[in-house]
Amino acid sequence: LVSDLTVVDISDGMIKEARARSSKKKNNNFPIHFIKADATTELTQLFGVDGTFDTVVDSFSLCVMGDEGARNCLEQMSNVLKRKDGKLLLLENSRSSNEFLGWYQDRTAPMAASMGGKGCVYNQNVAAMIKRVNPK
Repeated sequence: LVSDLTVVDISDGMIKEARARSSKKKNNNFPIHFIKADATTELTQLFGVDGTFDTVVDSFSLCVMGDEGARNCLEQMSNVLKRKDGKLLLLENSRSSNEFLGWYQDRTAPMAASMGGKGCVYNQNVAAMIKRVNPK
């Protein structure tokens, strides 16, 4: 059950779109906060490191941040989660464990990212990034 929602994005356009879409929903019986911020550097500045959030959701953003940006973002998200039972939910592009598909991703990811993939490098090893940030 959602009791409070905080939406964070670096893009003014995405914040505007999220605000417009949420205003069309009829059953928003909880406050929604819209914050423009860089998730690779500003989450802990805004929310501290004491576990502000029960759940953090990220969708299709790590692939556009590059390896360092994605690791920084994962660290930031981990730091604002509640320590005991906080949940990080990711919907991301990641390198396939299937040898052939992984090979294909490795060969095509740079070109796809530069040719209309909005910069998304879809062969990152997100599981390995998570383990480096939080080895639990």
